[in-house]
Amino acid sequence: STASWSRFLRQTGGTWQAQWDAQTGVPRRLFGRGVVVAGSVATPSVAAQAAQAFLHAHRDLLAPGTLDGDFVVTVNDLDRGLRTVVLAQTYDGAPVRGGQVSFRFKNDRLFVVGSEAWPGVRVRAATAKASLAAARENARAWLAAEGGKRATAHAASEPMVLPLVHADGVIAYRRVREVSVDTTAPRARWSVFVDAATGLPVARQQNLRFGAGTVHYNAPIRNPLLERADYPAARAQVTV
Repeated sequence: STASWSRFLRQTGGTWQAQWDAQTGVPRRLFGRGVVVAGSVATPSVAAQAAQAFLHAHRDLLAPGTLDGDFVVTVNDLDRGLRTVVLAQTYDGAPVRGGQVSFRFKNDRLFVVGSEAWPGVRVRAATAKASLAAARENARAWLAAEGGKRATAHAASEPMVLPLVHADGVIAYRRVREVSVDTTAPRARWSVFVDAATGLPVARQQNLRFGAGTVHYNAPIRNPLLERADYPAARAQVTV
């Protein structure tokens, strides 16, 4: 990373700052004065070509261990003068979950680059393929076996590559299918990842987020000229 960063600064003029991902060793954000790309805000194809060329020139920094063909344009959006181009990461034709490199253009200047690319992806070629029915049933049974939860499995995705970061920092990659599973008692919605070849569960992620809070009113203690305090919002109805 140090050598790639030094080379990047020499080639681009050294006007960038970086925020680094400790797990992957790639810069999650690069920002600075940027580089001029004429027509990038008005013309989507110009921005896309500039993003791909920038990634090609600095792939050792932004996505080490990948190939040019591993990235495809999935977003090319203009919003109030800011154009965003996103290149999604793939491996052997399959999407790498969460992997992408993004580029932001304003006033015809590329000034922010973000990398969530996964480095050095390597996965054995698939020698077998579990059926969609087996993937859904194994994902459902894995969650249903815990505490007698009622689990319902929905659609299973096409095969993808799932990065797994172990406690010692080692990153492993598995070829999986993602199965959406709903459970009750307690209510939850899961992404369960099953091995694409065997159909056996590999990992899971809870997709619902929960929170609690207390609403108070800030009001005068006796009249508007005196001290104020927070009071419970009795009988208030709140919609979030």
